[in-house]
Amino acid sequence: MEKDTDAPAGLRWTGHPLVDHGIAALTAFAGRRSPEVLTWEDLDRFVDFAQRHYLSSDMSKTLGTLFTINSFLNPSFKSDERKRERIGEAVGAFRREGDASLGPCTFCGRPSVRVLHRDDVPMLLGRSIVNFYPGGRPGLPTCGLCQTSLHGLVLGAPRCSGRVLVVQADDADFTLRLVGKWVHDCMRYASLEQEGGEAPKISRPRTRVVEALSTVQAEVDSERAFVGVESGLVAYSLRNGQGPNIEVCTLPSSVVGFLHKARTQRTSLTWGAIERQAWERVKRDTSAADLPADERLQHQNYLYEDLFRLPDESARFIRIYFLRNAAGLVRSGDTRLEYQSVREANLVNWDLTRLFLQEVLGMEQARIEAIRSLGDRLAEEITEDNHRRLFQRAYSAKRPGEVRQLLLSADLERVRRSASPMLTLEDYLNVFEDGEEMARVDWRLAWDLVLIRLIEQLHAEGWLARNKEVVQAVEQGDDMAPEDTAD
Repeated sequence: MEKDTDAPAGLRWTGHPLVDHGIAALTAFAGRRSPEVLTWEDLDRFVDFAQRHYLSSDMSKTLGTLFTINSFLNPSFKSDERKRERIGEAVGAFRREGDASLGPCTFCGRPSVRVLHRDDVPMLLGRSIVNFYPGGRPGLPTCGLCQTSLHGLVLGAPRCSGRVLVVQADDADFTLRLVGKWVHDCMRYASLEQEGGEAPKISRPRTRVVEALSTVQAEVDSERAFVGVESGLVAYSLRNGQGPNIEVCTLPSSVVGFLHKARTQRTSLTWGAIERQAWERVKRDTSAADLPADERLQHQNYLYEDLFRLPDESARFIRIYFLRNAAGLVRSGDTRLEYQSVREANLVNWDLTRLFLQEVLGMEQARIEAIRSLGDRLAEEITEDNHRRLFQRAYSAKRPGEVRQLLLSADLERVRRSASPMLTLEDYLNVFEDGEEMARVDWRLAWDLVLIRLIEQLHAEGWLARNKEVVQAVEQGDDMAPEDTAD
């Protein structure tokens, strides 16, 4: 039956990450806003593109990662013309009429045109293996539109570290935006190869996902578009064929929302500097942040990688990036071991930390305020009496008993001066204890948060700059003489 080339082809989101990523790639390739308006002519243009570029060095590698023993990559076909003919048959499956005897499509419910196997659908079993298939029959009945959509993965799923990167956001429009960035890159690389160039090597899939996420959030903000910029997403890094495997990484909406707010609120400058500092070092004096965009695609950003460990490892994240202290938390040789809380006090920011506590951890507001208040009172005590010993004790405290004794001693001094205590009993229990004399499991996190506020305030008051010898002693872990408590 002759189709109206300007009519919508009938594509729609299916809820399956592989198919939907491919649909997003086809939609972005056609320059459309949603798959529902994609026309038959748009799909025909994709077939033409595939026949011209599938056999290029870069795309053929992606094909080999996605689809095993694929008919149009079969080395027995000596002629490129024969290979392109088979490409047209596979990618142009949307032109075929459904076969009622095959049953509905596994992905969307439309009439199927073929039963597909792992040479057309990533991560399936072999043709002769019946395990885990309904009815004991291997393969998945699939309609022509979904088969074509699966081939959209070649266009929109970047190959990272020998795997293919697939994403699915909670908001389908956001998926479209993310995949659209990669489609643009793929088409640029295809043009580059035609001109005798070479597509850049890409690795570190987690970093690449956050890079794309950041770019899309910025674009949406600049366009004032109502797109789910705080939508959670799942990234799949997969390899088909021999030794097939898949790695699943999740960015919850709370983490994505924090990223968006950190970049758009008054914390943006500090957050930008922290992001930049987190790029790995390429040479002794060169950060990956200083490389051209295509060269940076082979390198990781430690912060971006650690975002995928949230919220489970929030305490570790806060200590490394907000308190600027990675000792004991990263491997030897890691550049983050050079972070120093006091030396980098300009990056220690309470507003950014509070945003993280609210968005990612959902910490109670009363506890956040009690921690902030304690940090402020400690800063007052240190600056008013130039109490250098108190600062060193606070910074080096590692056990609940040390913190308790430090606070008791400081409060006794305040009582002698008829000053109010730094912390009420109720606030102390709320911040540090869970029951009578039972430290909270996250007491170390709470004390790190107090230190963040303390260092920020001491930096703002200029106390750190006036007491450089104390700062040096703290950074080196040296002890000070008992009498060296005040000028």
